[in-house]
Amino acid sequence: MKRLAIPSLITTTLLSACAGNSLTPQSSNHFSVNSQPSGASVYVMGVELGTTPLEVTSNQVFPPTYPEELQSKYGKVELKYPGCQPFEKAVSGSVLANGLTAKLDCGEGSPAPDVATKATTPRGDVQDRLRKLRAIFDEGLITEDEYRAKRQAILQDL
Repeated sequence: MKRLAIPSLITTTLLSACAGNSLTPQSSNHFSVNSQPSGASVYVMGVELGTTPLEVTSNQVFPPTYPEELQSKYGKVELKYPGCQPFEKAVSGSVLANGLTAKLDCGEGSPAPDVATKATTPRGDVQDRLRKLRAIFDEGLITEDEYRAKRQAILQDL
């Protein structure tokens, strides 16, 4: 009986992987990457994608294939800003749902965090973020609790 359990387990695992139920995200959902100070370079799988604020797809972070030498970078976002310590974060379900905001460690002589950005955020930007969040919720990608928490955080940025 024990002999049958292992082949059954392997078969079930392979079938679920083929059906798209693997452990890594397979969709091309976007999530935001922000930093304080803004303008940090964003690296995924060793490639610079742009500067914060930036939208990144889960497929960029979790590519289906990649060179073996990049295994340590799989599933991670790296931020670099002149005069600051490099920042690295493993992308989790929470990051996919809520985005990533990193407060960079720039020491005492660092540029002031973007206090003015918060006060001058255009109303359209907040509306766009709320619409994107609602679309993500409507697609069933986040729970109602996650939706409410992120919505509240966006509204507090006003």
